[in-house]
Amino acid sequence: MLRESHKKRIQEEIGNNEIETGKGLNQEISLVRAGDTRWNSHLKTIVSLIALFPEVIQVLEYVEDDGDNGASRLQAKGLLSYLKTFEFVFYMHLISTILGLTNSLSHALQRKDEDILEAIDLIGTTKGHIQMLRENGFDQIREFGDRFGEISTDLLQNMAALNPCISFSQFNKSNLLKLSQMYPRDFEDKERIILKHELDIYYHSVYNDVRFANLNGIAELARLMVQQESIFLILYSIGY
Repeated sequence: MLRESHKKRIQEEIGNNEIETGKGLNQEISLVRAGDTRWNSHLKTIVSLIALFPEVIQVLEYVEDDGDNGASRLQAKGLLSYLKTFEFVFYMHLISTILGLTNSLSHALQRKDEDILEAIDLIGTTKGHIQMLRENGFDQIREFGDRFGEISTDLLQNMAALNPCISFSQFNKSNLLKLSQMYPRDFEDKERIILKHELDIYYHSVYNDVRFANLNGIAELARLMVQQESIFLILYSIGY
């Protein structure tokens, strides 16, 4: 299914003049199973996953809806919920960059005839590039910094405390109080004192309510609260 979906996408992109054609281009690819120890095998796995990412999502969605058994459908649902997060995509590209920088060193250290002095020099060069990555970041890090300044980042971090995933494991009353401080026109000091206690009631109520189990994100939480005409108006006062 992955190969067929990828082939269809390539054909559509060629038809729309989105990609070039020629000898050696647009070869059929498939997911590569990682080995136990060698770095370059993990790099091949990550690179193939990046290349086939739209097809992986498509196949998992098919399995979630029409899998052979409940276990496979449940597994597909769990994978989808993580693969679609910013966290996973960010880590995927970060690891790809790191393994790409260390790939030449990995091959060199596996050669039996490698000159020890050349190997030491390559180690130094690789460490230098990794240090540059640590100090300067890479394209995704810089883009993230450009798009999200300090205030926006704080807003997102505090808002994440409302995330209902994994039984509201990210709930953080302190962060939610900080979130209310970012809206001084909507929350007076005395209202924050009340809010502090209301958040405790809110958490224990949704945590023990089966209707709020297995939610995947704040959007689902907000929709459920509207559907159920929930009494937890605290979320609406914060902005949802």
